[in-house]
Amino acid sequence: MTLPRPSMLRRSLSTYDILTVKDVVEAYESRGEFQSVFLTPLVYVMFFTFFASAALTHVPIETMFPSQNGLMAALVTSGSDTLTADSKMKFKNIQSQADVFPWLIDTFVPSVFVTTDYNNVSIPVDQVGRIAAFQKVVGAVEIKAYVAPKIPCDVSASLSPIYKSCHDWANAEQETPWYLNPKSPAQEIIDWFQEVKANHTLVSDANTALHINVATYNGELNLLCITALQIKFQPGGYVDTRSKMTSMPLDPYGNDPSGGLMDLITGMFFLTTVGMDYRKIARHRKQKKAVVWTKWRTVTWMSLASVLTFYVFWIILSVLVAQAQLKNEIIAMENPAFDFEHNTALAIVYFIDIMDRMKTMGTIMIILRLSAMAAMCLLMFRILGSLRFHPGLNVVMATLTKSLRSLAPFFFVFVVCLSAFVMSGCLLFGDSTKAFSTIGMSYVTVVNMLFGQFNPDMVLDVNYYTAVVWYWSAMVVLSLVLFNMLLAIVIESFQKVHNSSDKRTAPYMAAISELARVEGLWLWPWSRRDMIRLGRAVHADELRDVSVAAIAKHLALSDDQATLLLAKVRAFKRVMDVLRESHGDDDDADDPSTTDLSNQLVAMQAQIAALVTRLDSPV
Repeated sequence: MTLPRPSMLRRSLSTYDILTVKDVVEAYESRGEFQSVFLTPLVYVMFFTFFASAALTHVPIETMFPSQNGLMAALVTSGSDTLTADSKMKFKNIQSQADVFPWLIDTFVPSVFVTTDYNNVSIPVDQVGRIAAFQKVVGAVEIKAYVAPKIPCDVSASLSPIYKSCHDWANAEQETPWYLNPKSPAQEIIDWFQEVKANHTLVSDANTALHINVATYNGELNLLCITALQIKFQPGGYVDTRSKMTSMPLDPYGNDPSGGLMDLITGMFFLTTVGMDYRKIARHRKQKKAVVWTKWRTVTWMSLASVLTFYVFWIILSVLVAQAQLKNEIIAMENPAFDFEHNTALAIVYFIDIMDRMKTMGTIMIILRLSAMAAMCLLMFRILGSLRFHPGLNVVMATLTKSLRSLAPFFFVFVVCLSAFVMSGCLLFGDSTKAFSTIGMSYVTVVNMLFGQFNPDMVLDVNYYTAVVWYWSAMVVLSLVLFNMLLAIVIESFQKVHNSSDKRTAPYMAAISELARVEGLWLWPWSRRDMIRLGRAVHADELRDVSVAAIAKHLALSDDQATLLLAKVRAFKRVMDVLRESHGDDDDADDPSTTDLSNQLVAMQAQIAALVTRLDSPV
């Protein structure tokens, strides 16, 4: 036998306007649920707004952007201008080991070891060692070289006699780092580079990588920044250049006095969200129902965990930034009385400690930004989920949910086809094109191709006819067929949701209109003293008959007043029935379980008996 849905049982005989004692008790106990449904979206919107404001205060993007881009323009040089005899090597144009020293001598040194301005006039002593005029080099410039030890070549190779020695690229060893004083004259640093170039001690055939780390401080923006320039030498002779910059604000609030208020308000909404969900859990336990981790509850707690992670790492970062030892070491090395040449050992100890601390802070800063991103995305989904009670506002989230349920078979087919073109592209073009040189980059390239972010010329130059067949096959299968099938699934889901929302809109608006008619636009009848008295009397089992006469007698009201109270209870209960049904995804958590259906059936029998009694009574 198929049992009816609990929501249908709750609304049985509603067309006859019959209310039982249990109905009134249920309406009275639903006050908190009603408030939660309508206030939850507002809470999440405010939570999102204040957390986003706090996150942007602690991660000051508006000040980090000009700082990092100034360093980027000076250190991570790139360009494709016409090469002449006077052209300077740029970082992104390094293609061989022979290009490394021209870049170091002609581009890197003049940008970092600055002693004169653009008019070739000596700059003040306190401004020596600045990059791009504002970025003060902290401590020293660190240079690390990684060397692969020599090993015998594989004797099983048929041509091993003509290739006597090889290198163990998988076990490269770091050589002793070099530390360059940023206050040194540029010519002195150039002479040192010329010396190591002649001795092959910095770049050789055995080198696997060259790392240059530059720590800077921008006093105008009060930011520390660590820049890592990496040149990787691969066994085939290919050179890969990479750069990474991470900025850390020294002031946790960025000189914004409202930052602390934002944190306080965010904390209040955090606790409010925890309290709201805890009340739901407590209500389920009180009703002896299992606490079900629905997808929305999971999203809620994941968002809370992300916000908590953000603040935990922000506190750790604030503690590290505020440590006196870091500031004392930086100030000591910048003291004019500190002689870098005669105190090299102490300077290296200071600088290693400074770099280790800044690298740790840089890692924490990345975690901070990732956790903020996760928190805001999860809060966005939670806002959309909290609007499920509204037929119109729920369309987007319902469409997404329904689409995901239908996408499992399609996704499997899509991944198989995508992987086929990824692997074939890697095999066909990976030896000549960087975009297909690894499986990971091939996936990124093919996905970008679906969105039009791909230049076919990069593969047409490899093998024209093969590239044409591969490219158009991929576009037909992945884009014209599968991608349009995906859109069709989403559109079909939207159409179904739209049609169902039209059906839900009528009872929703009817219930809200009925409640507004008897109560007004406030839509909250339980603020009335007589309504509270009625609810308490029924809840305390002091009133076992909810007829107009019984209510009027017990509460000392007129019949008209008692009739109005029952109308408000009836309208409120109808609204709650509609709201509960709209939260269909949480039925397991909010609706009575099937074990309670017997109680619902008993209530139906009582309602039927009351109806029969009224029908049989004389007019």
